[in-house]
Amino acid sequence: MYLDEFQAKLAKEPMPPVILLSGDAEDSKVEALNAIKRTFLAKNPGSRVQYIDGDPASFMVALDDARTASLFRETKLLICLNIQKSLQNETSADALADYLIAPSEDHVLTLISPGGRKNPKASAALKHNTWSVECSGLAPWKALDWALGESRAQGLVMGRDVAQALLDKTGNDMIRVRQALTILQTFIQPRNQLTVADLSSVPLPGAEPEVYEILDVLGKRRADRALELLTLSDAGEGGAVPLLYGRVRELLAIADARARGVKQPDVAKELGLNPFRFKNLWEQA
Repeated sequence: MYLDEFQAKLAKEPMPPVILLSGDAEDSKVEALNAIKRTFLAKNPGSRVQYIDGDPASFMVALDDARTASLFRETKLLICLNIQKSLQNETSADALADYLIAPSEDHVLTLISPGGRKNPKASAALKHNTWSVECSGLAPWKALDWALGESRAQGLVMGRDVAQALLDKTGNDMIRVRQALTILQTFIQPRNQLTVADLSSVPLPGAEPEVYEILDVLGKRRADRALELLTLSDAGEGGAVPLLYGRVRELLAIADARARGVKQPDVAKELGLNPFRFKNLWEQA
């Protein structure tokens, strides 16, 4: 399940014995983990939260502790970082699979797989009694409606075209979209109606800053490195290409104004760009 589904499920259903957080969006993992801690401590006042490293020895001790906890009725949230270390060890992976057959009712085990996509070893071991959370961008078919709902929750009004333009800049990451909406809410006051022009007038979190580096590399005629950066971009090729197109147009417009002898403050007014954003463009042009 994705982060938004997980948050809704966590609010309505009892916590499972094991929760796996995987994926490449570290901010989303932090938000998911904070939600787990808040929910667990609210339901189990006075309980302990314990962090353990993912090496096999520490993990085996944690599993043994969870198995024997019911004898002493101590409720604990165990957060295991770098779980891939343990799942690469056959003994600890088998121990986890055995634990999941009859997990402790007093513990919630949260496993965090850093970076990358879903850990295949984790997926194989965690078939039972587990919620698996994909901490990456929102599913593409959900992103647009979710962004519209989030804007309404923040007291903003925007059309579907504006929401899509926002996602083109931030990608489908929930944290980035929320951060961008907070920035925009402050920027457009006292208005509450967002426009596409507003999105181009203020720096927003997301893939946009990566475009500067790609263009710098292209300017040095290093197409191979530019292609590599484009592939690694958080927005991916589909999201970064529109940003590149828009940035090149702006840079060409600035270069043209310079050639006509237009002064820097007048160029910013002529193009209708935010001064902070214009400064970066002016330096790159």
